[in-house]
Amino acid sequence: MCQKILAEPDDRKMHVHRGCYRKLKRITEPMCKCCGKPVMSLQQEYCFDCSKRTVNYEAGHSLWVYDAVSSESVFHYKYSGKQSYADFYAEAMVCFYGEWIDSLQVQQIIPVPLSRQKLKIRGYNQAGILAEKIGDKLQIPVNNSGLFRIHSTAPQKELGKAEREKNLRDAFRANEKHLTDIRRVLLIDDIYTTGSTVNYCAGALRAAGVEKVWFLTLCTGAVF
Repeated sequence: MCQKILAEPDDRKMHVHRGCYRKLKRITEPMCKCCGKPVMSLQQEYCFDCSKRTVNYEAGHSLWVYDAVSSESVFHYKYSGKQSYADFYAEAMVCFYGEWIDSLQVQQIIPVPLSRQKLKIRGYNQAGILAEKIGDKLQIPVNNSGLFRIHSTAPQKELGKAEREKNLRDAFRANEKHLTDIRRVLLIDDIYTTGSTVNYCAGALRAAGVEKVWFLTLCTGAVF
């Protein structure tokens, strides 16, 4: 992708050039019924990871396959201050999953939080910006105080599966006073890899009284 955001979006409100948009690989059926990752066939209900574990969330989806094209775009969004990308991302997420979100009847949207240290360095939470824009489009309240990260963790992409689990264990806590009477929420993040981050966030929310948690992310790996 050329990494340029159009000053005036075209009639499809794409915010990016059509040629760039076509390079992004959107995830469609067949997909895992739990985490939404691509699977080999319609007869395969779950990806390998989801077939081997119990999770704290109900289900989730991701918009694009995490490959060289999408990863470059997300990298610039997270680390190069390209907050303007969030308009395009949120528009696409609502376009393809807005009806699904509406059907869940969630009471709040909650972004996966950054640690204070990372937030200070980066200056913004990329998941928080996405959550705000999606919430605005769908008229769903966004709760930035219901979930927090206790300490910084190493980047998940640099770790193996076992290390990822250890890296995130006890990293998240929910703030019950900001979740009063909240029973159904949607988590928002940028990337879903093994699902450890989303799973531990969902576990923290459920421990605080939330009954059902779903998630939506921009990208996920194509692990069958």
